[in-house]
Amino acid sequence: MFRCSHLAPLLAVACLRTADAFASEDYYFDAALLRDTGLSNSDIRQLNQDTLVKPGAYLLDLYVNGVAVARDEILFSDDGNRISPCFTWQTLKKTGLKAQPKTAGASSCYRPDDAVFDGVAVNLAMPQMRIDFSVPRALLNMPPRGSVPKESLEAGESMLFLNYMANQYHVSQKQAGNESSDSTFLNLNGGINLGLWRYREQSSLNYDTDAGSRWTTSRRYLQRALLPLKSEIMLGEGFTDGRFFSGMGFSGVQMTSDSRMRPDSQRGYAPVVRGIARTNAKVTIQQGNTTLYETTVAPGAFVIDDLYPTHYAGDLNVTVREADGSESTFTVPFSALAESLRAGLFDYAATVGRARDVGDDDLFSELVWRQGISNALTLNLGNQLADGYQAFMLGGVYSSSLGAWGMDGTFSRARLLDDDYQTGWMFRLNYSKYFSQTSTSVALAGYRYSTRGFAELYDVFGARAARQSSEEWQSSTYQQRTRLELSANQSLNALGNLAISLSSQDYRDGKSRDKQMQASWNKTFDGGVSVNFTAARTRRVSPASGSLFADTGWQADTQTLWSLSFSIPLGHNRYSPTLSLSANRADDESGGYQSTLSGMYGERDPLSYSLNYAADEHGDRAVWGATVRKNFPWANGGASWSTSSTYWQASASVQGALVAHRGGITPGPYLGDTFALVEAPGATGAQVMGGQGARVNAFGYALAPALVPYQFNTVGLDPQEMSDDAELQTSTQRVAPYAGAMVRLRFSTLQGQAMLIAAQRPNGSAIPMGAAVYDEYDNSVGMVGQANQIYFRAADEKGRLQVRWGDSVQDRCQIQWQRPTTSEPLSVLSLPCR
Repeated sequence: MFRCSHLAPLLAVACLRTADAFASEDYYFDAALLRDTGLSNSDIRQLNQDTLVKPGAYLLDLYVNGVAVARDEILFSDDGNRISPCFTWQTLKKTGLKAQPKTAGASSCYRPDDAVFDGVAVNLAMPQMRIDFSVPRALLNMPPRGSVPKESLEAGESMLFLNYMANQYHVSQKQAGNESSDSTFLNLNGGINLGLWRYREQSSLNYDTDAGSRWTTSRRYLQRALLPLKSEIMLGEGFTDGRFFSGMGFSGVQMTSDSRMRPDSQRGYAPVVRGIARTNAKVTIQQGNTTLYETTVAPGAFVIDDLYPTHYAGDLNVTVREADGSESTFTVPFSALAESLRAGLFDYAATVGRARDVGDDDLFSELVWRQGISNALTLNLGNQLADGYQAFMLGGVYSSSLGAWGMDGTFSRARLLDDDYQTGWMFRLNYSKYFSQTSTSVALAGYRYSTRGFAELYDVFGARAARQSSEEWQSSTYQQRTRLELSANQSLNALGNLAISLSSQDYRDGKSRDKQMQASWNKTFDGGVSVNFTAARTRRVSPASGSLFADTGWQADTQTLWSLSFSIPLGHNRYSPTLSLSANRADDESGGYQSTLSGMYGERDPLSYSLNYAADEHGDRAVWGATVRKNFPWANGGASWSTSSTYWQASASVQGALVAHRGGITPGPYLGDTFALVEAPGATGAQVMGGQGARVNAFGYALAPALVPYQFNTVGLDPQEMSDDAELQTSTQRVAPYAGAMVRLRFSTLQGQAMLIAAQRPNGSAIPMGAAVYDEYDNSVGMVGQANQIYFRAADEKGRLQVRWGDSVQDRCQIQWQRPTTSEPLSVLSLPCR
């Protein structure tokens, strides 16, 4: 049914609907209710014919059953009876309707009373710039929750952006000749897009007083989304992920799965829930006391495969409530590791290139494949190949009520330091489990064992290069025998939270064992006061020379550190400062104290600040310092200062971005890889909500610095400090960009001086309320309100308005106006209408 909600604020009249969608009398204005208003019968017929929506194209949000699915341009035109929306087939596909029209072409026009909409209610709400479709589930293609139709994805347009981050540091000694030094750091990260292809480059400049300056380009690459494959291809300088093999930088080509292209409910791991219902039943899925999912299913077998990831916080309890009131329950085990995949899904990473951060420009390839077999099993496969090196990996993850177990084995065959090959194995076991009965989370427990002949490709390349330099190669994995890791968290309820972590590794080359243990306890009290206590002990072994090579033996450094800290809010509102106090002590009897007062000042774009004092346990070597940081419309800036009895130090930093586009160059805050250029002519001063202080500049542009790819993002403008010479016709827009897209979002504005004209008829008669008002170009600019008042914005210095309330010459008049010279946001005038 096409409803008339967009007419409700017009007049206090009856708007009646019939049951037939878009029937000729879907709604009507009763002429008897408008008696003695001066409106003619033709005006009333115009209301009944729904011509208050003028013909033309409108950018509207499309909602299906209350869920936003797309934003599209909808054409409104005359269908012979009224002005109604004309939907293209591309628009209909975005709604998910199953109905297939007989002709589906780009020029096709489907109106709400066509057969394709049988059983569908269409509700137009022009004040909200949206159209709502109420569609029974049986008539919809039901994609997973959080799906974004391919047709709704925006590739953006070609722009050139440059992120910059600059820091200037100065320190002066108060003793030893008052020596001083300066250092400068500038990081640049930019690129350009051409369609879905995007080029990126990262460079930096380092300068200090002693070493001079050095310019470095760390990475260049070309990237593109491959949506049908849910993948990305990258050509240039990149990195392998290091999940199953040693992570390495390379120059070459890489093709990887991009999980961001999946719907929200298909990302990460969650089990598939299967069951059987006897009737139309309600299925509720809970994890602890939290309800994760609830839906209605038809009689028979059902499958729920679109649960959102829930951070592995315990098994799932499923309740099936039948229509007759009976219930059945069952449990689905839920434990997972980072390598776990949903049943039926897979991902992969394939790389071919030359190593660029180790070795001698060696060529290699790497392939990793993960496949979700079932709720309980994920299979992992992989290999690495290079000249004189082969490695093959096979493993998986098994999930059960006892936890998630990750197991894999890797075989390597390597020519390391001579012409002979060595072979070996590396076995790895991981475990994860949340024990809901005791609120204990074993976040990660891992054990790795390598036989003598096993070698990582990274170590092979490094050892070969070190041999050419007559040095010995060392790394954290070279000739490693075992490695053990544990991380656990225990909730103590009202007593706080306890966390422990430890790691230990030993080697086969005479290097003794590295160890690290840490335990911490924290609690937050009523009023926001929090306390944290941490104890850590580390034992690290490194070459005695301090280099990467063990030519001069090994040295072990052991240290125990204790730390106690408090955080105390000094008030209960957003801008109340916080006082932080901490004390630490090491086993070498060194220790110190530190106190920091931090907070924010200002309502909009607040200034963040901190004042700190630090000293050793004897009160000596006291250091006073302060830092400030603020978001500006064009960048983010900060400064710091500190002083002690022996030195003083100061620094300043700024980070932001510049975007070159067809409308000019726009500055703004530091950008993510996916961002939007906001175009709002005349809306100077409007703030981008959540935009790190970005505002529309005098040229009508601003930057929304970060968008989430492959999801709908809402970008809004806050007009509170906008120029009085303009008003926004819509304050929000929704967009779903490709990864790396640079999207232009145009916000429609009305510009000019706001004017309220009291129209005076020569005979003193009243103009009928609701009479239409047009400019000299016959564009509708509003209507007459109470007491003959007309509101509009004057973009020109002068002009003419025509007021019409009937078909005859006597039922119209004209107003000649001239914009007054005033600084007031609203000009109130009384002008004749002849």
